[in-house]
Amino acid sequence: MRKLVLVGGGHSHAIALNHFINQPLINTQITLITDVFQAPYSGMLPGYIAGFYEHTECHIDLNKLARAAGIEIVITGVTKLDVNNQQIICSNGQIFTYDLLSINTGSTPDLSQIIGANNYGTPVKPVPQFLTAWQDILEYWKHAQNDDQNNDQNEEKSLTITLVGGGAGGVELALNMQQQLANIDKLYKLKSKSKYKSRNYKLENHKLKINLIHRNLDLLPNYNQQVGKYLRNLLHDRGIEIYLGESVQKIVPKNKDGDSLPSYHCTVNQD
Repeated sequence: MRKLVLVGGGHSHAIALNHFINQPLINTQITLITDVFQAPYSGMLPGYIAGFYEHTECHIDLNKLARAAGIEIVITGVTKLDVNNQQIICSNGQIFTYDLLSINTGSTPDLSQIIGANNYGTPVKPVPQFLTAWQDILEYWKHAQNDDQNNDQNEEKSLTITLVGGGAGGVELALNMQQQLANIDKLYKLKSKSKYKSRNYKLENHKLKINLIHRNLDLLPNYNQQVGKYLRNLLHDRGIEIYLGESVQKIVPKNKDGDSLPSYHCTVNQD
């Protein structure tokens, strides 16, 4: 019996699992090795960030697919491939041999060009790692709005997020982050009727700041010029600060002297 090992729970492997449910491979033992039970579907990630989708709506249940296909699923990471001996060494100590190997782990940005990015920045990929950081931001923002309601001194807590990379993905991410955070802020403000009489919400009323840094002089330079112009106006209307023609050299935990930009959370999206 052949041994087929699938490393990673990406979209291609999810499709393969679904295919194996109705058309199983003959004389083949299949093992899926993945570090997550539920794989995020990247096409719905922006909508999830904006709050349009729930977690279950935009995640693929790999465990359910594997069980339906009669495939063993192992939740762990892979640390090494020994191609000479056709072995896979996992982070939990397990070793798997294979006759056929398929890898679908997705991409990971190289942060080595930015000093401090690995320690103080959050890459957009791997997506599960980014979503964990995003949930932390949302929880902080919700608690901040709740504290502001009960603060007699009317001192609002602030939040600053800086995104590095102003391609299509970076622009979309900035807009969707602003959408979700502004909606949370608006919800809490409308609940506090004694403090906010009007239901006309203005973005300037809260201390939410989002920065977008892009190394090119134009947003989306490979697209039609009208697209870039429209997005610049849209980002401006949303209160998102754009820094064009700027390259990030270093990310530090605290603001230092020089040409630096203070930020509480930094997301690196090198597109």
